Amino acid sequence: MIKRFIEIENTIKFKTYNQDEWELLLKINRNDAIKLLLEMHLLEYSLAQIVSVKSKTTSEIIAFSLSENPNEKISTIEKINNKLKISLLFINLQYLISFLLRYYRDSHTPTNHIHLDISEKSPLGKSGDVIIETEDESNPLSGEELEKLLKNV
Repeated sequence: MIKRFIEIENTIKFKTYNQDEWELLLKINRNDAIKLLLEMHLLEYSLAQIVSVKSKTTSEIIAFSLSENPNEKISTIEKINNKLKISLLFINLQYLISFLLRYYRDSHTPTNHIHLDISEKSPLGKSGDVIIETEDESNPLSGEELEKLLKNV
């Protein structure tokens, strides 16, 4: 089994609001996105089985893996000590890679974050959210800017 480890400059925050509500935030900058993108491709092509991500500034660790259960319909998460293990469905992995590729290509993202679908049967609680957030997002276009762009097409 090949396990990989990266350290990001930004933060990982895990919050619980009550018994059934939680949130996991992975905030990345462009350099973090490049590292994470390469590691997610290793998962995608089964060249790694686990990718652990740690922040330089916080204590939480996220261990990403690709779900090996063909009957799974949604990604899952569990917490063991300070490590959050996320087992991604292939489609969720592709969604994450697509988001990271856009960030790499454009140096910003259309929105500053995405949500990964996680099972409500999580041992962490029924209502949870995994959020990948970037530092940079594109500003919305004004009507005039959009009109100019469309004229040039």
